[in-house]
Amino acid sequence: MISFYGSLGLYYNMQGKSFQGLEYAEKALESAQRIQDPRLSAILAFDLCAAYNIAGQLQKAAKTANQAINLIENTHSQSKLPTGAFNLDYHSALYAYCGHALGYQGYFKDGQLMCEKGLCLALKRMIVIAWPWHTSCTDTSACSRVIVPSP
Repeated sequence: MISFYGSLGLYYNMQGKSFQGLEYAEKALESAQRIQDPRLSAILAFDLCAAYNIAGQLQKAAKTANQAINLIENTHSQSKLPTGAFNLDYHSALYAYCGHALGYQGYFKDGQLMCEKGLCLALKRMIVIAWPWHTSCTDTSACSRVIVPSP
C-alpha cells in the first residue's frame, strides 16, 4: 500500500496536480518512516523532495531529505539501498536535495556541507556523481573535511 500511495503521489505530481500528489506522497513517506523502512523512505523522500522543490516548499524539502538521511544512517542501511534510474544513489542525492534547499533558504554553509557530504558519498561509491555536482558541489577537496559513514 505504501508503494501504491507513493506511485499515486508521483503520478499526480507529474500531471501537474501537486496538491493531490503531495498528499499521497506524504502519506506514503509517513508510513515508510513509521515502520522504519529505509529503502522505501529513501525512494519516497527523493520523489517528495523533487515535488517540494517544484512547489517552492524548500523547508519541507530540507526536512524530508534530512529525516530520510537520518533513518538511512541510523539503521546502517547505506549499502542496502537500491539505485534508481541511471544508477542514481538515493543517499547522496538526498544530501544534495537537502543542501540545495538549505542554500536557497540562505543557509549557505549548512547547504554547502550537505552538498559536500553528498558529493563525497557519490565519489566514494563512484555512482552518479552528476547529481550532487549539479547542485553546485564542485569542491572535491572538501571530501577530506567531511566524515562519511562507511556503507
